Amino acid sequence: MAAFKACRVDIRQVVCRVVDLKFLGLDTIKDPEILEEVLREIDPVRILLERVDVIGTIAAYTVDIKVESKDPALAALIANTYAETYIEQNLERKLESTHNALQWLSKQARDLSKELEDSEHALNKFKLDHDILTTTMEDR
Repeated sequence: MAAFKACRVDIRQVVCRVVDLKFLGLDTIKDPEILEEVLREIDPVRILLERVDVIGTIAAYTVDIKVESKDPALAALIANTYAETYIEQNLERKLESTHNALQWLSKQARDLSKELEDSEHALNKFKLDHDILTTTMEDR
């Protein structure tokens, strides 16, 4: 299976939701000063990316999210959070795109309505200036 490139997720959101000391392998460090020093030196995003593999096919619209962890519950939490984050971010992108399209269409409608109004005024002025008689019901 090819890597599913369309499955982009802001990995920082996943890290914020699920990465803890146990996942980072730091749960055995009891000294707060040492723990603080180690936390400054590690990169949780890199660690998460090394342990998460997303594969799938675009044609099937499915992906497999594989997580390496000694704790099966944590692995399931990370995989599920990754999927949920992807779905949320994808929905946000679609909503933003829809909102932008709505704004553009609304502006187009206002512009075209103004253009129609200006054209109707110009037509009426032309008719008056050239003594053109109209016989339609709309013109009465």
